[in-house]
Amino acid sequence: MQGKDPKNVFYFAGNSKNPFQAFSMAEDDVPDDYPQYPLTGYVPAEKMILRNDYRYTAEKTRAFTIGNQAETAFRYNKLDDCNKLAMQSWKMDASMIDAYRSSILGFKLFLDNDAVTKICAMREVLYFSRFYFQDIIRNKTPNFYDYALGRPYLRCLSALGSFAEIGQYREL
Repeated sequence: MQGKDPKNVFYFAGNSKNPFQAFSMAEDDVPDDYPQYPLTGYVPAEKMILRNDYRYTAEKTRAFTIGNQAETAFRYNKLDDCNKLAMQSWKMDASMIDAYRSSILGFKLFLDNDAVTKICAMREVLYFSRFYFQDIIRNKTPNFYDYALGRPYLRCLSALGSFAEIGQYREL
């Protein structure tokens, strides 16, 4: 930790390689294209883990950031921006699961409260995204959430559960 300003360092216990490694937000060289939509929760920490430990390129990290900012746009009820950001994220990297999840959230613009369509769409995303998570799933990792690579899959599962609860379709 020598040489790092303690104000710019945070710890994240979910890092699969070294749980106590410090990440500096100042080291982030990926531009924030949409500062009006801040990343929420553990997503900023995930971004740094993916960048530092999994060697995401700047372009892939940018796609990850924009895909998650699409969810923030949805939370701010900016559905046009939500869909635009999700589409931009896909154009940069078609494997960004968070962008697909955010676009399904943004279906509200077209579907309003059609929970069945949202459930079917999210199930399709989960089905095709399993390919990206096979290594983690095959290892039968007991702490799947500890892997930054696995969190988008779990966020999709959570969204699927939310759609089912809202639509009162509890027997997925």
